[in-house]
Order: sequence, then structure tokens, then C-alpha cells
Amino acid sequence: MNIFLTFLILNFHELLINLNDNWHMKNGLYEIREYGLTNNRVIYLIGGWGISQKVMFPVSKLLEFAGFYCIIITLSKAILSPDMEKTIQSILNVKQYILRSIKRLTETGHQEVSLFGTSLGALVGLLVADASPHIKKVIFNIPGMDLAESIWGWDGVLSEFRSQIVQKYHTCEALRNNISPINTINRFSQLQGKDLLCSTYQPKTKLPETIPVYSKAP
Repeated sequence: MNIFLTFLILNFHELLINLNDNWHMKNGLYEIREYGLTNNRVIYLIGGWGISQKVMFPVSKLLEFAGFYCIIITLSKAILSPDMEKTIQSILNVKQYILRSIKRLTETGHQEVSLFGTSLGALVGLLVADASPHIKKVIFNIPGMDLAESIWGWDGVLSEFRSQIVQKYHTCEALRNNISPINTINRFSQLQGKDLLCSTYQPKTKLPETIPVYSKAP
């Protein structure tokens, strides 16, 4: 506890800046912040839908102290729309930004690149890891193998969003066909040879047997 309090005190000023500064937002879809720019090992942390930078800040600073060049990417709620064509373009926009960033960093001598993604951030991370040979280690906390089934099963605070999806696509299968360019179920083909840990918070989810290391919800 003393170590944690010391960490907060030493970084209080920077924490206030991160709580209020929003100038890193890209197209209203995602926000980027970087820590430990002089470190050689790179890790991308991609947050879930609507998760703020202030939530990611403590872990990013700890990773910086551990020797990582830490790049935090948070996704605004605007990135996900009942109009799935718009959603696909928004998510692919983030994917392309990360791929360009990885290319730039590897060309300047950063050879060890890792990636962590949670929830919707895991979807974006899968798209990136599937497309980039430079990523060596990946950790995903993913809602399920099939994005269509995950969306179709939303309820509670997301019930209105789901009702708009149902009204437009009528069946889960029709939704699945429309989101195939970004569906998680199609994105494990290029992960062979990477160090991978994948966890899911849907107990019935079956992860591909080809995944070398993974854990599942009980």
C-alpha cells in the first residue's frame, strides 16, 4: 500500500493532466497517450468500449517504470454504432493507425512489440495481431469468439443498442454475415508462433485448439 501511495503522490500532477487533457483524440473515435518514450520494449494497451484514459493511467505508468514504451489507446463510445458498416470502418481506422505506428517503431529500432486488449479493445487487438508479424506477445480478455453472438446477447444498459441491431438485421446470422471483416471468430489464423494468453468471460466460449496458451472462465 505504501508503494502505491508513493506512486500516486509522485505522479499526482501528471494524473491531473491526464484527467483533463483531451487533445490526443483522433476523429472522435480513439485517444492515444504514450509513456516511456525512451524505453525500447513496446506494449500497446487497448481499452474496452468507452473506457477512459484515467482508468488506464496507473498501469501505464507502472509499465513505464518496468522499462516499457507504453502506448495507451482508448475507444470512445462513438466507435460502435448500430450501423455496422460505419462500425466496421471505424474499427478498421483504429487498426490501420496501430499498424502504421508499429511499422514506424520497428523501423526505428524497436524490435520487441507486445499487445494487450480487453473487451472491444481485444477485437481491435486481434485484427492488429492477425495482420502484423512484428507482434510477439499478445494478451486478450475477450467477450467471446463470435462478436455477432456477443452483440446479440447484450442486455441491461445496452438493451436499446441491441434493439436497434435486431430491428435492422433481424437474425444473429445476418448480423454475423455483415460484420465478417471484423468478427473475432475469423481472426486467429495468423497467431501461430506468437506467445498468446486469451481469457474469456463467457463460460461457454470455446477457444481454438490451435491457441498454444489460454485460460477460460470457469
